[in-house]
Amino acid sequence: MRKVLTIILLLTAICQASHARMPEGWWISRFRFGMEWGYSQCFWLDRDYNIISSEGYRIYEKSRGLYLRPNGMILGRVGYPVSDRFEVALLGGWMGTGQDNRLFPLLMRLNWYFRPEGFFAHVQGGTAWHTPASGGFSRMALTASAGGGYRIGLGGGLDLDFIISARYLRDHPNITNPEGPGNVPESNIRKNLAEYLSLDFSVAVCF
Repeated sequence: MRKVLTIILLLTAICQASHARMPEGWWISRFRFGMEWGYSQCFWLDRDYNIISSEGYRIYEKSRGLYLRPNGMILGRVGYPVSDRFEVALLGGWMGTGQDNRLFPLLMRLNWYFRPEGFFAHVQGGTAWHTPASGGFSRMALTASAGGGYRIGLGGGLDLDFIISARYLRDHPNITNPEGPGNVPESNIRKNLAEYLSLDFSVAVCF
C-alpha cells in the first residue's frame, strides 16, 4: 500500500510540473488527470444460464432477487473540459462485481458541473474484460451508470470529488460446476447471463 501511495504522489508531482511548463492556453494543458477509489454495494442479481452436464443432460437456472455483495474499485482517469460546465473523461482500472468476479473496465464519463466547486452530475458507460482468474479476456461485460457528486477545490489545480452512482452491469461470469469442483467449461455452456445492479461510492483526486 505504501508503494502505491508513493507512485500516486510521484505521478501527481510530475503531472503538476509538466502543466506548469506548458504555454498558457495550449489545448494539451487543459487535460486533467486523476485517480478514483471506491466501494460498490451490489444489491440485485438477475441470473439466467443453461449448461450441459457431464452426463449429457441440460441444467437450467433462472433467478432474480436481492443479492448483497460488497466490492471495491480503483480507476485512473484522463479528462478534457470542453467548457466550464462540461467535461469528457476516459477511465480504466480494476473493479469487482458479484462473487469472485474481477474486471478491467474501460469507461467514458460525461460530467456536468453546476459551478466550478460544488455539486455535479454524471453519466458513464463502457465495457469491461475479465481478469484471467475470472474467465479471461474472451469474456466481455457491458456497464452503464448515472449519479452525481460534490467537488471541493484544494488549490493549485487540485480537486477532491465525492461521487455516488447507480450502476447496471450485464456480464457472463464463471458458472460454478454443480457436479464437482471448479467451473463449468466453456464448451458445456449454452447460455450464460448475469445482470447486476449496485450503488457505488467513490473518492477521486483530480489535477
